[in-house]
Amino acid sequence: MTEPVWLVPTDVLGLHEMQIDEIGGAGGIRDAGGVESNVARPQQHFHFGDVSDVHQLAAIYGAAFAATQHFVDGNKRTGFACALLFLELNGWTLIVDPLEAAENTLALANNRLTRESYGKWLKAHSVRL
Repeated sequence: MTEPVWLVPTDVLGLHEMQIDEIGGAGGIRDAGGVESNVARPQQHFHFGDVSDVHQLAAIYGAAFAATQHFVDGNKRTGFACALLFLELNGWTLIVDPLEAAENTLALANNRLTRESYGKWLKAHSVRL
């Protein structure tokens, strides 16, 4: 696989701010280093691990942010938005019911759904742009 288009910290901060502005909640970052670490996590899996599937890489973004508390509020929403943006930057779009997306992202954050299963779910609901 060729090198994917990766998210950068400013992408994630912008997505987080959009989530707070549109849906509500408290803004702010608890751990800027944690945000940067989460942004780099998919790249580490791609370069040093065994993950090359774009949907699994998107799931790594989703899991990294949904399961941590690096933002004051909106961590799960930001995780889902990161997965969605990463897919779109790499030629995919997600077509899914918003309630189903929320349920799956919540299950991911609460360890009721594995990152791998989340990636399979993303793939099952994605189409090429």
